Amino acid sequence: MVQAQDANGVRPRDWDADLVRQILAGPPTDNEQPWRQLLASLRCSDEGCLQHLETALASSASCGKAVRQALFLTAACDCARVRGDAARARAWRERALKLRKPESASSTDAAIAMCEGRYEDALRDIAAARAWLAKRKVDSGIARMAREQLDRMERDCLTAAH
Repeated sequence: MVQAQDANGVRPRDWDADLVRQILAGPPTDNEQPWRQLLASLRCSDEGCLQHLETALASSASCGKAVRQALFLTAACDCARVRGDAARARAWRERALKLRKPESASSTDAAIAMCEGRYEDALRDIAAARAWLAKRKVDSGIARMAREQLDRMERDCLTAAH
């Protein structure tokens, strides 16, 4: 049902809290646990909540490459944006790239560039991430959240550059 809310364009922060609690109540040992934790992490990402992401990363060894890659790229973004740790963000990014070629790592690259004070590079990566989203014509809640994050990142870059 959370995925249905996402598909209907509901942003993760607006997902029904009871539904998120229900998906988190699943068995902690199954292969879907990292995905459930990632969804919970997205729901509270506006608040800088990393608990669910850390839980997802800790239990990700048995899940598929696509989910692990999404987790690693999310960890890279959070390390750069929330923790201000570009070196750790780069390490997560490299782990993600070793799993498989990503469709796009532009938003991760933008977060790292911002963390390092390379605002022109970040703006270029933000534009690439927007183009990637536009090309796919996705209007899910997660895509809407991503666009909002890109808007905030762009504003922060423009403010920092001046």
